Amino acid sequence: EILPIGAATQMAAVDAWTRLVAGRPFNVVLTPGLDLGIRLGLALATASYFWQDVGDMAHGLARLAKGKRDPGARLAFQLALAAVPSLAVALAIEHFWGDAWHTAAVMAWSALGVGFLLFLFDRACMTVKRVEHAGFGDALLLGCAQAAAFVPGVGRIAAATAMARMLGYERRDAARFAFLISIPVLFASAAWHVPRVSETGQHFPTAAVLVGAVLAYVVALGLLALLMGWLRRRSFTPFALYRMALGLNLLVLAYGWL
Repeated sequence: EILPIGAATQMAAVDAWTRLVAGRPFNVVLTPGLDLGIRLGLALATASYFWQDVGDMAHGLARLAKGKRDPGARLAFQLALAAVPSLAVALAIEHFWGDAWHTAAVMAWSALGVGFLLFLFDRACMTVKRVEHAGFGDALLLGCAQAAAFVPGVGRIAAATAMARMLGYERRDAARFAFLISIPVLFASAAWHVPRVSETGQHFPTAAVLVGAVLAYVVALGLLALLMGWLRRRSFTPFALYRMALGLNLLVLAYGWL
């Protein structure tokens, strides 16, 4: 969920190899509430790592309430705009599409395609813009890229980062912008899961939520520091190549060529 390699594709590849080698699926059963905790932990870790941007947005909104313009408020509205496509697609999937397209073949092609685009845009596009230069059009485009992650295998961070690199953002700022626009979506996703957990008719699984949140927070915070440190001097190429290799591997397994 943090590195731009695609979480769903990793699980699909493990499942495909388990079926091939052991003759049975790789089933992951989450304790009720754990998934909610993980989403909450990811959101809190992202907000904590980019605390300066979050603080600037809060300060900017406070200044805006007093009638003063502020770049922090502008960034806050950009994040709100970027969240709209994801919320719209989530509602559409919930009411119309379902999860029928969650197949290994779809994930393989998605991982392969997004990996190629990330590699292409990272190598070929300019590196001149920062988040401070962002307009509302850029925020909406990144939001649309993030919404494309509802297609299994695309990957939320990978898609938004590829779009940011295509628009000419510096590598660290491409990742920074991608993570910032994910904050409202992650919190919305966590809130979305609260009634689902409560529908079980049992007591609210507070312990599972806390365990998931703490684990996700610690791991995500470490990986964010690792990724942003890597991007100081290096590129997204290893992640893009890994995605393409994983996509090809899953493609071979999905179509029964192995």
